[in-house]
Amino acid sequence: VGGQQAVKPLRNDDRFLALIGPACSDVAQAVLPVVRRNNWLLISPASTAPTLTAAQSGVAFFRTVPNHLHQAEVAAHFAYEQLGARHTAVFLDETEYNSLLAQAFGSTFSQLGGTVVYQGSLAVGQIEVAPLLAEAASRSPDVIFLALFEPEASLMINRLAELAPLNRAVLLGGDTLHQPDFASRLENIAAKIFVTGPVLAGEPYDAFRAAWESRYEDLAAPVAAAYAYDATHLLLTAIEDAATIGQSGSLLIGRSDLRSRLVATDGWAGATGMLRCGTNGECAAAGYGLYELNTAEGSTTSWPPPLIWQYKEN
Repeated sequence: VGGQQAVKPLRNDDRFLALIGPACSDVAQAVLPVVRRNNWLLISPASTAPTLTAAQSGVAFFRTVPNHLHQAEVAAHFAYEQLGARHTAVFLDETEYNSLLAQAFGSTFSQLGGTVVYQGSLAVGQIEVAPLLAEAASRSPDVIFLALFEPEASLMINRLAELAPLNRAVLLGGDTLHQPDFASRLENIAAKIFVTGPVLAGEPYDAFRAAWESRYEDLAAPVAAAYAYDATHLLLTAIEDAATIGQSGSLLIGRSDLRSRLVATDGWAGATGMLRCGTNGECAAAGYGLYELNTAEGSTTSWPPPLIWQYKEN
């Protein structure tokens, strides 16, 4: 409702072309009908839900952040190809975000040749997990995928550390656990813990980060800022390319031409890499990798944790 109210005053402004944002996928989904009716464009640096780009007819939504299903697929490749795991257990909560992650991880792991030997679901706020863990333990998984938010994730990890053979399985988590203080909530964990997170590197990103840190002093550049920077510059570049000067000296920007120029983006150099959009609106250049958490050092570990592996498509 808040998102719809925010765009309401813009509906009668013929000069309005596009929006940068929002941060939340649910808000993006709510305002997209208004965007389409008014022939606007929406470019998000943070809305990752796969439904936003699924089967778009007359693309109106673009994003510079990766579709969040990609991280689950990367985690499955890491488990199967790098860890040599062949049996996995999956724990998920009842949110749409994590349900989709769990589904994508399990599907990709199975396609690679592995087996999902157990899948357990818990409600948000649930604290009784012993039956779930006991059932998973009877299946002896090599790796455990945690499609969970906090505090359920740290609860599960701390409890499974007490139960063999689960305490010998490698743990994988999504980007919801790629947080500086997450490791400090874990107790005496012997198992290795890897979490997915975006991989941003290279001279353009280093330059962006240096400029950010210079301007904001000791505040490290958040990943979201790089995605927002690229979303803004991608749109402004397309507007500049589509703009013409009318006979009266007025600035003319065709909405259809603007959309076509964004769709045609192929190898545009941004802070996060070389962006390519296409007709599905997926413009992201950055991919996901696996980072290893150091639970012994907890929150005192320098951030980000070491990047262990980055998935490279063939």
